[in-house]
Amino acid sequence: MSVRLGLLATLGGGAMHAYELRQEFERRTSGAWPLNMGQVVTSLASLAKAGLVEELEAQTPRGATRWTITPAGRERVAQWWAAPVPRDVPDRDEAAIKVALAVTDPAVDAESVIQVQRAAVIVAMQELTRLSSTGQDDGGGDLAWEITLNRLIFAGEAEVRWLDHTEMWLRRTGRLTTPVDGDSKPSQGSVNAIGHRARQAKRTDRNAPSPETASPVLPSEPEHQESAR
Repeated sequence: MSVRLGLLATLGGGAMHAYELRQEFERRTSGAWPLNMGQVVTSLASLAKAGLVEELEAQTPRGATRWTITPAGRERVAQWWAAPVPRDVPDRDEAAIKVALAVTDPAVDAESVIQVQRAAVIVAMQELTRLSSTGQDDGGGDLAWEITLNRLIFAGEAEVRWLDHTEMWLRRTGRLTTPVDGDSKPSQGSVNAIGHRARQAKRTDRNAPSPETASPVLPSEPEHQESAR
């Protein structure tokens, strides 16, 4: 994401010095995108140069500069809210680049690269399942945590499906010739189950209805979709 625009939107809530701004940004995003002070200071300087933020004359007792958003900054944030995140130029996905390079290099065991990546994603999804039961009920922060958690879970499920699809496509085209080991990767059903448990875990708190009465959160995908790919 654009750190500059994220910080600018956060500053719309009121004047802050750099450390307060970093804290507020991380609180509102549940710490999913931690920033260092260097990023915050550099972003504020860039925003100030563009006329989107400005320094306040009054400083904190410790001498820290407080920043406030300008009318031009508010207009820029409004434009950001109204515009979709562009997908025409995808982010540099290290996993995709790594797999692409592996399958085009005869000296690299591309299948091993895919399996190692898939196993790591599964472990990460299991960790998300664990974390989902430890969120703090702190109003807006809890909502941000749930949004962030679900985004990470869906991203993990999508990456596993992409790795499965890539492996099967490489086999069909003869680029992978080693026999399929049924124990080398989890079934898509088990992947869906991990994601489903993680999403449901947020509902299993002290105020949630019992499992018998709770509504399911996003059911797992049908197993037949795996074969369709």
